[in-house]
Amino acid sequence: MESEFTHLALIGQPGIGKSTSFKWLSESYPGQIRIVPKITTRPARPNEPEDTIPDYPVLDFLRGMRETHIDGYNQILLPHQPFGDHWYGYRREDLLYQNGRLNVLEPNPELQLPDFKRIFGAKALVVALMSRDLNYIRSNLIERGTETPEKLTARLKTAEELIPVIDSQLAQGNIDLLLELGWHNRDQLRPTILGIAGKLLNIVYNY
Repeated sequence: MESEFTHLALIGQPGIGKSTSFKWLSESYPGQIRIVPKITTRPARPNEPEDTIPDYPVLDFLRGMRETHIDGYNQILLPHQPFGDHWYGYRREDLLYQNGRLNVLEPNPELQLPDFKRIFGAKALVVALMSRDLNYIRSNLIERGTETPEKLTARLKTAEELIPVIDSQLAQGNIDLLLELGWHNRDQLRPTILGIAGKLLNIVYNY
């Protein structure tokens, strides 16, 4: 039986477990899910995430925002400039591509999620991962061992600022499920995420 869902979107704060969740999904459902790559005009970074394609030419990005495909969608979808400099978005063929797999992606909660939900509607399940305990977020970020003190401060600031954004998107109906995380349920994230994907794929996930 084919699933009615085509997309699973995971959104959330820095350090909340999105990248780890993507890794779990790829390992547990090989060939059944597809990580949708985002494109950006910013330069490549060390240890670039597998779902990000950097160094996308600016002129090509801007042209793609204007050019419309025969299906009515622009060549570049969900474009935004979260920091006012580099562009981020998705190529039409990447975001709309199907072939029987569940597409998994991480849209920006404030700047991309409303349009993403408008495009896919009930075909997309949006799951938000959030913690109101910034000490929990801080511990997760420190555990990575990759954050400088300056980056840690900036990521914690972003984490705090995203709390009202996620609450607002939930109230607007753009988030289908909110998972509030902390020390008490940290170990439940993996089975919960894999269980959700399994249901969307009509697969019974064994905890």
